[in-house]
Amino acid sequence: MKEAGADIIVAVPHSGLTGSDADLPFQENATWQIAQVDGIDAIMFGHDHNNFPSTTGFYDGMEGVNAPEGKIYGKPAVMLDSGVTTWVLST
Repeated sequence: MKEAGADIIVAVPHSGLTGSDADLPFQENATWQIAQVDGIDAIMFGHDHNNFPSTTGFYDGMEGVNAPEGKIYGKPAVMLDSGVTTWVLST
């Protein structure tokens, strides 16, 4: 996609985050795997009813996940709040 001219690639999976390959047979929570794909710059995800970024400790111990900073393998990641009425994308 970048070779075709894309400046950034944002993955938008309807998927949760478990931090392991345990869900691979079902693919319901594939955000952790998606974050490991080269070329993806950011992720807007959601399936489970948690928040990300998060300081709750729910994501503690997941390899490559920095929940307080909202990063998975160093890539910015966010679960959008369905109550948001305005937002701005900045660099």
